[in-house]
Amino acid sequence: MAILDRDRKLLWSKSHNRCALCQQILSVAGTDLDRISIIGEEAHIVARSPNGPRYTPIALNYVDTYDNLILLCRNHHKIVDDQPNQYTADRLRVIKDLHENRVEDRQDFRDSEENYRKFPSLKSKSQIGPSYHLMNTGSEVWNVMANCQLYGLMSLEENDSSIEQQDLADAFLSTAKDCGEISDEIQDSGFEAVRSVQRDLTASIKKLKTVGVLVYGRRRKTKLSSGSGPDQVWMEGDLMLLLRKNLFKKSSETPTSDPEILRQIDGFLVAEDHPNPAIPEEA
Repeated sequence: MAILDRDRKLLWSKSHNRCALCQQILSVAGTDLDRISIIGEEAHIVARSPNGPRYTPIALNYVDTYDNLILLCRNHHKIVDDQPNQYTADRLRVIKDLHENRVEDRQDFRDSEENYRKFPSLKSKSQIGPSYHLMNTGSEVWNVMANCQLYGLMSLEENDSSIEQQDLADAFLSTAKDCGEISDEIQDSGFEAVRSVQRDLTASIKKLKTVGVLVYGRRRKTKLSSGSGPDQVWMEGDLMLLLRKNLFKKSSETPTSDPEILRQIDGFLVAEDHPNPAIPEEA
């Protein structure tokens, strides 16, 4: 049985054309000479073949449905299939759900004037989980990302940002995620190693600000239900990059002259002299 058009459209639309693991955009614009390139792949959570990754006997009419598919880039499709013990069926379902909810929340951010006016503490319209907080220093990003099992990374929209902004944003998110994944090793190397990483992240945040990109983050607990056995609680670190111009596009309604907001956006010295507390975890 092949994937039906309905399931395929549902998968791509709910994933917003992004990989569920790295959030990479899965289509590359065409040129005058070449057509659009599609780099996304519809991966099975439970394999169709008995020899495939994560195989368990399931109904044949379920194998190729939306519920058993996850949208990935080519690199992560290969990784999850090569490492089925790391990326179990239960974990992939959680990753898929988190990704689809996250990109929907981001669309809510873009559509909601109320959230722009509530800047700089952003919340989705659904109010699920803790707020996103503006990240001014590498130590704040470290507090979000260190020792997490899941990561939610949202980069810039391709049609709303420059190539320079996209490249800097993508590089920052990759570095932040790498730091989170090896945070145990960094901590084992001592305080100097942690401080060095935090300084590098601060430098990247400053560079992003010079091109009009702001970093928001939150840390929360995610409950993992497998259906058998006790639930597991995993820590998730989320980072979202937004363009400053979009946050202030409703200039007549947004308090852009508020000195406290301007200090949080542009005043690194204020932020560094009076650091924010560690990002609170969801109760």
